[in-house]
Amino acid sequence: MPKISIIIPVYNTELYLKKCLDSIISQTYQDYEVIIVNDGSTDNSQNIISEYEKKYKDKIFAYYKENEGVSIARNFGIEKSKGEFITFVDSDDYIDKYMLEKMIKKANEDNFDMIICNLLYIYPNKKVIGKSNIKGDLLTKDQIKNNIINILPAMCGKLIKRNLYTNFKFKPNIWYEDVESYFRMYPKLNKIGYINQDLYFYPQRNDSITYTYNEKLYDIIYMWDGIIKEYKKNNYFDEYKSELEISVIRYSFATFVKRLAKTKNKKMFKLGVDKAIENVNNLFPNYKNNIYLKTFSIKNIYLKYFNKSFACILFHLINGISIKKNNKIIILRGKNND
Repeated sequence: MPKISIIIPVYNTELYLKKCLDSIISQTYQDYEVIIVNDGSTDNSQNIISEYEKKYKDKIFAYYKENEGVSIARNFGIEKSKGEFITFVDSDDYIDKYMLEKMIKKANEDNFDMIICNLLYIYPNKKVIGKSNIKGDLLTKDQIKNNIINILPAMCGKLIKRNLYTNFKFKPNIWYEDVESYFRMYPKLNKIGYINQDLYFYPQRNDSITYTYNEKLYDIIYMWDGIIKEYKKNNYFDEYKSELEISVIRYSFATFVKRLAKTKNKKMFKLGVDKAIENVNNLFPNYKNNIYLKTFSIKNIYLKYFNKSFACILFHLINGISIKKNNKIIILRGKNND
């Protein structure tokens, strides 16, 4: 039985797939298996997969299925995997050759349920480290709860014990499925190990959902209803209420609004702002009293007093659009970055 199962969902990534697979095959730590799930690709991805499966038949195990989305592909991969730990790599990303070695070394230090590292966001003209805002390992459930809003909510760049996937499924047909799954998994974690190094490489492309308008953008605000229901069903809600509340606020008034602004669709932006405000008030009508908003900061002022005027300013800042006010033209220079 391999120590680690690496699960790679693939859909039409022929331009990037070889780099991804090469980064895995070249790992310094070799006690792993690779589960590739071709989710109905229509490009040359399957030929590349077959080439690598034939060449590395003791390491790579490939499966083809009809296209049903990344969540179902991940669930399929989990079912086929055998490792003690599971990690996910997207087929258009790649990893540092020492990633598995460093993660398993960390896992052996203590009985960690999850090991996390930093992500390196690679833009055409720059690189940005995506790191969790924690000081080190989280060794108790209280430490984990108190840092729920500080850990980068991505399934990639994490090594997770497979027993956490018992009776656990990624929710199908939604965007931001990483965030949704991550929050559902949180109450089950007892210890998290942290490696403060960027070991997972995440190229950013203009065709990503960050820059695309689609009704699925609303998943990032509407998914919380299901998360909250699950917390209540399992008697976690009261314990995690403050953390859930601030997360709903942040994802609704910051992440969702910012990404909607990047689509440059002003009509849809205004509609989305209304929906975000309505949804937050439905879920947490007293959110302004949240303990995480008591610390004075510009960010907290924005979140606590978010309104349509704040949203309008953000839209213009992100898109570098001028505003006419009192017959004067004010030029807002924004940066179109995450």
